[in-house]
Amino acid sequence: YRTIVWSKDMVGKYDQDAIKELIEVFSLLGYITTDIKEIIVRVIEILGKNNNLDNAVVDLYRLYHILNPEDASLDSKMLDYILNEK
Repeated sequence: YRTIVWSKDMVGKYDQDAIKELIEVFSLLGYITTDIKEIIVRVIEILGKNNNLDNAVVDLYRLYHILNPEDASLDSKMLDYILNEK
């Protein structure tokens, strides 16, 4: 969740290629895992196609809640996102 928000913020500041290169450097230095690097790159690419990620985040939360109705662990994070990011 916070990775998505961070990626969205970075796209507002830098171009996609610069972000990808910075992420690659951080990955090579061992500061972030390959999985996190891939997530960030994919989110950045999605944002390049459609800069309105807010609705997608809400829809992904809804899907998670459908698949895991007993797990409320994302509820407070989603509320924070809605109140502070939208």
